[in-house]
Amino acid sequence: FKYAYKEVNRPSLTIRLGAGDKQLNLDIADNGPGMKESTSNKNGFGKKLIAALTQQLKATYTVNVSSGTAYNFAIPYIPKKAA
Repeated sequence: FKYAYKEVNRPSLTIRLGAGDKQLNLDIADNGPGMKESTSNKNGFGKKLIAALTQQLKATYTVNVSSGTAYNFAIPYIPKKAA
């Protein structure tokens, strides 16, 4: 929260999880100032962690920084193996 809500009067963090036919949709968004282009391309620990976990789940994600920061994850269902 130290940097995410600098100069934001009413901080907000939204987390949504929805289920589709073939995937889970996880949306995480805030109403902070967003990430600047110069910092959004860096390979910091947080971004590496997100990339590693996304890969582990065979998921994909997009990031929108136009109004706050929003991550949208599409996590495919993994069929259970027969016992």
